[in-house]
Amino acid sequence: MVALRRRGLALLALLTITIPAVSRADPPGKDQCFDAYEKAQRLRKDYKLRAAHEQLLTCAADSCPAFVQQDCSKWIGEVETSTPTIVVLAKHADGSAIDGAKATLDGAPLADSLDGRAVAVDPGPHDLRCEANGVVVQKHIVVAEGQKNQAFNVAMDGPGAASSSSSTSATSEGSSSAPAGEQPAPGASGGRRIPAATWVLGGVAAAGAISFAVFGLMGRSVQSCAPNCTRSQVDDLRRDYLIADVSWITGLVAAGFAVYFALTAPASPPPAPVTAIRW
Repeated sequence: MVALRRRGLALLALLTITIPAVSRADPPGKDQCFDAYEKAQRLRKDYKLRAAHEQLLTCAADSCPAFVQQDCSKWIGEVETSTPTIVVLAKHADGSAIDGAKATLDGAPLADSLDGRAVAVDPGPHDLRCEANGVVVQKHIVVAEGQKNQAFNVAMDGPGAASSSSSTSATSEGSSSAPAGEQPAPGASGGRRIPAATWVLGGVAAAGAISFAVFGLMGRSVQSCAPNCTRSQVDDLRRDYLIADVSWITGLVAAGFAVYFALTAPASPPPAPVTAIRW
């Protein structure tokens, strides 16, 4: 009896010492408050609302400076309002729920069991993966900011489902099925490839047209001296018009060959088939 009493007193003393030590957490210091204050704003700007909420709980502590505590306390309510929640349900093709289904969101566990409870997540696009009875379905979802209890139903035995033991994952509900969870990406048909000669000759044709216009205008300006043109002005007039004519002919010939090479170029072979992962 005495021994039992001594053991009881010892246990009581131990609990008296350890329980306050465990339950009493040191309040955040000034540096921690300012650090959490800044991190919360950055995270909120990046729409990482759950992480921002954790930082706001730190900087809203009574030990933080008054203005920091005031701002963080206000932002906690705003972040909680903006943080959406989703309800994921795994279902059979007939619409009945599947018990024991598990889910991950962006590779992180979402719920050990999809039991209809809402889960808080960050807004934006996510990759949802559900598994039940050895079947895996992956689905790309977009979660709207501020909306609560957004429902996402995943058909586990539809055409998009696949065995979890297979090497590839299944496509999401509502998407068209393809072998091994992939769908061929639309490939462009083989078209006519424009040869380099066409580009070069096209440039020569353009240069010829510009040269024709420039020297033609220069010749017209010199021609304004008629009928009192000097020998030098006449020589300049002939030179400008000659260069303009040569440029015009050169441009026409180059343009003709450019079109010829473009029309007679062989068709390029179609690109190799490419497969794109569909979620």
